[in-house]
Amino acid sequence: MGRLVVVSGLTQTLVVVSGLTQTLVVVSGLTQTLVVVSGLTQTLVVVSGLTQTLVVVSGLTQTLVVVSGLTQTLVVVSGLTQTLVVVSELTQTLVVVSGLTQTLVVVSGLTQTLVVVSGLTQTLVVVSGLTQTLVVVSGLTQTLVVVSGLTQTLVVVSGLTQTLVVGRLWILRLWRCCTCCYFMSHCP
Repeated sequence: MGRLVVVSGLTQTLVVVSGLTQTLVVVSGLTQTLVVVSGLTQTLVVVSGLTQTLVVVSGLTQTLVVVSGLTQTLVVVSGLTQTLVVVSELTQTLVVVSGLTQTLVVVSGLTQTLVVVSGLTQTLVVVSGLTQTLVVVSGLTQTLVVVSGLTQTLVVVSGLTQTLVVGRLWILRLWRCCTCCYFMSHCP
């Protein structure tokens, strides 16, 4: 086992070597750095002022965690999958990239947003208060669904064709009543 300590001005360095494990600690002013290498795993921790950074590399997986003030960021890379999580006060963001699929989730106050991109298909879901919005883009077809209170709106665009359907509960009831009166000659 070997140990090396170096003190220079405001900088202190500690190196520890034990078997297959190596540890390096550096303290300079307000910055502290820790590097640990053990087998196939590498860990780096950096603390500078109000910012903390953690990097872990193990086999094919890489993990990065950053904490700065009220913001937290997590990045995970494993094989073909990448994951990013950001937490900033009232906003949370999640990004996942796996093969040809990308997923983004954003939560901010009362608003939630989900974006999925898979091949040629893109999907967007937004939930804000009582309003829900869904947008799907697949090839040449675009679909928009909006649900707000008692109102539902559907817009479909396919090639040169556009379709708009708006539904309200009272419209549906009026349609049923008029249909009943027309065919049955009386309303219930």
